[in-house]
Parts: sequence; C-alpha cells; structure tokens
Amino acid sequence: FVQQLIDQRSSGADDDVVEMAGDIHHRVLVNETARGDVVVLRFDITDLVRNTRETEQSQSRLTAAMQAFPDPMGIYDRAGRLVMCNNAYRDCMSNDRVQMRRGQHFREIYSDAMDEGLLIEPPEGRAALFDRIDHENNSGKAAIIDHELPGDRHHRTYGAMAENGDVVIVRND
Repeated sequence: FVQQLIDQRSSGADDDVVEMAGDIHHRVLVNETARGDVVVLRFDITDLVRNTRETEQSQSRLTAAMQAFPDPMGIYDRAGRLVMCNNAYRDCMSNDRVQMRRGQHFREIYSDAMDEGLLIEPPEGRAALFDRIDHENNSGKAAIIDHELPGDRHHRTYGAMAENGDVVIVRND
C-alpha cells in the first residue's frame, strides 16, 4: 500500500483520497524528508465523504423541487442576500437570468426589476419599500407585499421566516 502511494507520487498523481472496498475512504498524506525517509499519514474520512454525498443529494433534491414549482420562489439569508431561486423567479425579476446571482442583495434585485420595467415602483418609493421589508424581516416575520406589474397585473409576494432566519419568498397572482 505504501509503495503504491510512493509510486503515485513519483508519477505525478495528486490523488490523496483513497477509496477502499465497502465505501471506506481515507485521506493519505505522503512526504519525503531531507534524508529520503518517507512519512505517510492516513486519516479515515469515511464519515466526511458520506456526509458530503448526503448534503449534495439533499441540495440536488431541493433545487429540483424548486425548479419544478411553477410559481416564482426564492430564498434569502437573514442579511437579505439571495441564496437560491427557481427559474420562474429569475424570469419575473430579471430580463437576463445570468444577471441574478447568489449573494446578490434583495435591494439590488428589486431595483433592477423596477429599472427593467418588470415591477412598477411603489407610490411610497423604493427606499420605503426596502425599509418595510427590512423591518418586517428583522422583527422575525417575513413581509407580504403586493406588487403592481405592467399591464395592470398584480402579484402578491409571501414571505416565510425559516427556523434558521432565511426568508422564503413565493410570488403568485
């Protein structure tokens, strides 16, 4: 086993995670001392690999469920930054899906939507709207907001505060 690791290193292979039978995973660190001695450290990372795999599967399921939902839906963290959203949300808030990105603040997303004519600026103005959303989110409850859209259409945005402080937004007619 050690000779195989040494051979991998001398051939330029960088793989330091070894998968063994039974879904067992080890991280192996190999170093050669100045005298030519080889030091090998091996750590069992099976739980880490399995937990990472489960997290990725959960993330994939959540993303697929959000994309299957026909209404615009987004999740913002407690600081107001976009965590994730479905394509319906991207389409209703931006003329360019690429323009919206993870970590973008809701104020920027809403401002861009108003600038692009996807939302009509409320009579009280953007700043008052943003302050109201901030106030309601900071008080532990998410905002319910009525939006006027071009063409005399109206949508309501429902927010729900998640246990971790994230705000889940669903927008519908």
